[in-house]
This record gives sequence, C-alpha cells and structure tokens, in this order.
Amino acid sequence: MKGHRSRHPWLLAGFVLALILTGFFAIRLVVSTLYWSENEDRPIEGWMPIGYIAQSWDVPRDTLARAIEHEPGAFQRKSLAHIAEERGESVETLITRIENAIADAREEAVDGDD
Repeated sequence: MKGHRSRHPWLLAGFVLALILTGFFAIRLVVSTLYWSENEDRPIEGWMPIGYIAQSWDVPRDTLARAIEHEPGAFQRKSLAHIAEERGESVETLITRIENAIADAREEAVDGDD
C-alpha cells in the first residue's frame, strides 16, 4: 500500500481534496437547510437586506426591489434601515410596501396554480 502512495502523490492529493470539498459542501447544505427551515416567513425588520427577506419569504428579489421603487440589484446587501435613511423615508413605509408585494406575489402564485 505504501508503494501506491509514493508513485501517485497527485492522484492521492486530488482524491483528498475532492473529499474535503464534498464534506464542506455537504455541511454547508445541511446548515443552510436547517437555518432556512427555521427562518421561513420571518417578520420583516429594519436590519434585513432585500435578499434576506426574499429568501425568507420565498419571493423574487426583483419583486421586492420594485415594491420599494428601485432598480433590481441596486441594494445588494444594504439593510432596509440604510435604504430608508438614504431615501429619507421611514423603515415602516418600506416594510409596508414589501409586505404588500409579498401578499400580491403569493396571491398571484395561488391564482396561477388553479
């Protein structure tokens, strides 16, 4: 067995790297699945960015961006509080718009299933 390792060190290194990467992505999948199963439909707060809200409520980010009247992708990781401050609006106003957009998106999804 020792002779095999010394003759093919790159093959062994590649195999070990593949095992490490597989383990990493498997752990990441489990952690992500557990986290989002516990944080589904989480109440919207000022610290949350649009992407987090979209993930939690299972609504496209673009839908939420349009709800607060801004181009999709413009608020990469800015919190609602930061966005509201930049625009001179209240966080509650943005949250209300987002909640209405979520309700509309879910209503459309239900109507589309009929």
